[in-house]
Amino acid sequence: MPSRWSAGPITASIVIVVICLVTFVISIEIISDGLQRIIDSANRRSSLDYPNSPKLMKGALLALVPAFVIGLIVWSIDRWEPEPAIVYVIALGWGGGVSILIAFFGNRWWSEMISQWQREFGWDGKTVQVLKIAVGAGVVEELAKGLGVLLVFFVLKKYVNGPLDGIVLGLLTGVGFAFTENILYFGRASIVEDFYEYAQQEIPKGSTVGWIFLMRAVLTPFIHPLATAITGLFVGMAATQRNQNACAVVFGFVGYVLAAFLHGLHNYSSVVGFASEPGQRILLQLPLYVGAGALIYTTARLQRRATLWGLGEYAAAGWVSRNEIAMVMSLSNRRQGRAWASASVAKRGGVPADGRRAMKRFQTELIQLGYSRSVNVDRRTAHTAAARRQEMEHLDLITRLRRVFAEVQKPPPAPPGSRPYPAGPPGQWPYGGVR
Repeated sequence: MPSRWSAGPITASIVIVVICLVTFVISIEIISDGLQRIIDSANRRSSLDYPNSPKLMKGALLALVPAFVIGLIVWSIDRWEPEPAIVYVIALGWGGGVSILIAFFGNRWWSEMISQWQREFGWDGKTVQVLKIAVGAGVVEELAKGLGVLLVFFVLKKYVNGPLDGIVLGLLTGVGFAFTENILYFGRASIVEDFYEYAQQEIPKGSTVGWIFLMRAVLTPFIHPLATAITGLFVGMAATQRNQNACAVVFGFVGYVLAAFLHGLHNYSSVVGFASEPGQRILLQLPLYVGAGALIYTTARLQRRATLWGLGEYAAAGWVSRNEIAMVMSLSNRRQGRAWASASVAKRGGVPADGRRAMKRFQTELIQLGYSRSVNVDRRTAHTAAARRQEMEHLDLITRLRRVFAEVQKPPPAPPGSRPYPAGPPGQWPYGGVR
């Protein structure tokens, strides 16, 4: 079975993963040092000797809870056209490592600039807080995460072929960022809570671990993922355009501005104390979550319809059967198809796992083939040499994979768009004209 990877993307992916790992370790060290400084500061300001304890690990365990839950949600969104594991690793690693490090230094620089301007212009404390937390954090952090989305688009472009892929990529990057950031918040809250208990003092309501966990992991866990998903959506839209690279930068910038605005609004509500109670926060967040869910559902539905239309063209040309289309358009049918392929190969004396792998790859190639056809027709590039070459590569691979688990009686006819075109938009004949 031919590899889905070439040397360039493999090398680039390895380098990026190493960078993500190194920056994640550095970020954890910075967080650990920050937590230790909190302990040292508390001890200096009191007569107590607060003991050191593994708050970093406690913060990490608590941070895993929302990350795991949201990760499952992202996986369920991505199941229909799953991305390879390396996309998950890079997106999560960039968000949890590189983005955190960029945000750490970027936020510190911005904070220092605001403090300097405060001294020069005499700004009040509330204005400074808004500029630091609402404006600065949104601009810096969404830029850091958005760069990761763009990087994956350029390095692993074949896996980011539409808006839904971009959304998944943005969600994963945001999950990684929120995980590492939550380690700091939960670890710091744990220190504060334990210090008050150690000093036998009443703990302020908004400082307990339970309260911080409620606000960050229960009521507002999707802010980072959803904000970056906006950037991902626009980058994914660029994948359906003629000039993908230029559009990725332009569209990505538009998405970044919207993401920073959403992030800034969320932080602003915290600064001014708006919707500070759980019930109020739920009412504030609910429209956002419902809207995001509707957007994701609609995007996924449109992509499936486009894939079905594209595969219909190949069915009309004899390259794909209607049964194969029915199989690939349903997750349960895909599972049955893989089981059938495994049994079919075993029945002929082969290795069952080979049949299952071939069918899984066959299903992936069919989805990509159908969606690519639909996109190429929409942007009127189905007649180009590059589109035809890519189409023939897909069809050749699909034919070879099919032979692993089924006998092909006769070679299929020419693919759609490879015959002479009549008058009218190229790439649409002879299968029904404009959709």
